[in-house]
Amino acid sequence: MKPWRWLVWLLVLGFLGRKLGQSWGEVQHLPWQQQILVWWLGAGVVTTGAHLWAGWLWGRTLGFLGYPVASRWAVPLYVRTNLAKYIPGNVWHFYGRIQAAQTQAIPVPVTVLSILLEALLLVATALIVGATRWEQWWWPLLALLAVLGGIHPLLLNRVLAWAGRRKGQGMTFPPIRRYPLPLLLGALGFLGLRGLGFLLVLGAWVPFTWETVPPGLGAFGLAWLMGFIVPLAPGGLGVFEATLTASLSGLVPTGIVLAAAVGYRLVSILAELAAAGVGVWVGWGRRDLNPHDL
Repeated sequence: MKPWRWLVWLLVLGFLGRKLGQSWGEVQHLPWQQQILVWWLGAGVVTTGAHLWAGWLWGRTLGFLGYPVASRWAVPLYVRTNLAKYIPGNVWHFYGRIQAAQTQAIPVPVTVLSILLEALLLVATALIVGATRWEQWWWPLLALLAVLGGIHPLLLNRVLAWAGRRKGQGMTFPPIRRYPLPLLLGALGFLGLRGLGFLLVLGAWVPFTWETVPPGLGAFGLAWLMGFIVPLAPGGLGVFEATLTASLSGLVPTGIVLAAAVGYRLVSILAELAAAGVGVWVGWGRRDLNPHDL
């Protein structure tokens, strides 16, 4: 491995360690119960599976765009580069995937489009999951219809052509020839697993019943969506936590919601590390993956 790549990984581990330390410091102040580790272990397993699923889905997205790749290449690459998002700027995980995809003769515009599609589909699925927690259901319905219409090939191809011209560097995105319904269903599976992971963390304090699943998943979908769009709220309170508190108001005490949000943040970081470890240890992509890729 080249020296500068060692430096990149040291930066990744440094920032990730800092984030992990902050989350652990917050978790230490939570009300601990005997069964909490069992619930959190289950949440960690489910969330790790969600990250591995996201890597598989990214590989399928490249195939949808006309560049099929093996899952044993896409999954480990995705989960390893995912750790780079903790470097300030939140773009380095995308850079790593773009660079690695070029070694597989995948053009940069195709990889960029796969990243864009992933974001759009996640927004759409978050609206689907979160619609149950809106008092006025027609607001999320209108937003969902706008997103679903926005990823229709008739509109999206025109937007991509305009964006390519605006770049001024001759970047031409490949046309999307059919509606990405299979990818939408795959994104729904990813967000469903993430939501289940949160419910398992919450289950350490709140009885886990089937009656709590729909509102809990709906609250998580809205919170994840708002956190995805706006990283921080005024006063330093995370949008994810604020939205969860508002969505579950009257159903779960505020203190427990905040405790579950803090615990879920720690579980998510550990799950990302576990997913990256699984990708390396199992050896997925060892034959196809360029050893010099990030």
